[in-house]
Amino acid sequence: MKIFKRVIIALLSIGAICCAFFVDLFNFRASSNIIMYAAEEKLNAIEFFEMIQKYQGAGTPDVLLKYQVNILIMLVLFAVIIAVAVIIIILSTFLKDSKYTTACSILSFIGIMSSVGMRAVFSPIANAVKSGAITIGAISGTGFLDSFAKLDSFTLGLAPTVIFSIFTAILLINVITDTFSKKSKKI
Repeated sequence: MKIFKRVIIALLSIGAICCAFFVDLFNFRASSNIIMYAAEEKLNAIEFFEMIQKYQGAGTPDVLLKYQVNILIMLVLFAVIIAVAVIIIILSTFLKDSKYTTACSILSFIGIMSSVGMRAVFSPIANAVKSGAITIGAISGTGFLDSFAKLDSFTLGLAPTVIFSIFTAILLINVITDTFSKKSKKI
């Protein structure tokens, strides 16, 4: 049973890593003011990082400068999620049972808090888009684009929610199996 638990937790951690990179991280919707057309786009982490590299030399648009801290914190929390998942995989292989449950529970709690933190840190950016403070013209540096199109919404995708669910499952598996193993030792 102990080996089965470790394999399941390692597979869940691998799932968290895959989810972080391949499931939608951001969703945005833009519409045209001239013709009746709306486009929705979903970006996973790989596409987002490719986009950042593509526009790296252009500099940060002025409208996004006040959200630099939020974006940086989101990237740090994303890195923490990946690191926690990798550490859980390593611990599943090498750590003894008594220390494993405690360490794995603490790490999964850190993963849960990181995914919740991503939502909290992203909220001011989403609200700025919703209120119209961040526009397509402001991001691109050409104000005339605002007369043709507008950014309707910018939200977090499914990835933080799935990651939250995966780390919650890891925590519950540890708590439940630890509780049952302690009860069976008393009997």
